[in-house]
Amino acid sequence: MKHKELILINDFLHQYHKISSIYRVDDNVLRIVFEAGEALFIDLSRNDSYLFYKSDFKQSKRYNAPFDVLLNKRFANAKILSMKVEENNRIWRICVLSSSSYKAFETTLQLEFTGRNTNAIILDEDEVVLEALRHIDASVSFRSVKVGEVLEPLPPKELKEKPFEMEGSVEDYLHASYEKRLHVKLRELKNQKKSGSGAKE
Repeated sequence: MKHKELILINDFLHQYHKISSIYRVDDNVLRIVFEAGEALFIDLSRNDSYLFYKSDFKQSKRYNAPFDVLLNKRFANAKILSMKVEENNRIWRICVLSSSSYKAFETTLQLEFTGRNTNAIILDEDEVVLEALRHIDASVSFRSVKVGEVLEPLPPKELKEKPFEMEGSVEDYLHASYEKRLHVKLRELKNQKKSGSGAKE
């Protein structure tokens, strides 16, 4: 996921002011529906994270982990306060205001498209981790992601990316994004089968 891609998609999504629903549809894929328009899918697979539209994307199973419960509680039917992409980082932050019977909560969903450490992290107004798709211990990374701890910001870095120009509309690009990866996977499977049959001969 390129930084410029995130910026263009974020700018397009500024037309929306509310999240209707959000939940996980695959181990690493979130489905988010704004108050209008198509469902946006967020694939947070390590080293191949991206955003896409897919009208017939099927949910693999129901997820009910603490991350999923809190994601629904804090972001479903929530008012969007801000959406922004961090400068010099492939990080997309969606800040919302959700209401319970007692009080309103300001919560941020931080989506990190950072290769090996790609993650979705739910933060309170003080940047304390409430939940995360992947909990990361300090023993395996310079930055831990643990419930109850303040999340340290990632330091800005020089992004070495090829120039990127989006052809056509953002909607067209998001539809093509899934199809493009599907074709690559199909080609890889065919090559694997060919090399496998060649080895048997």
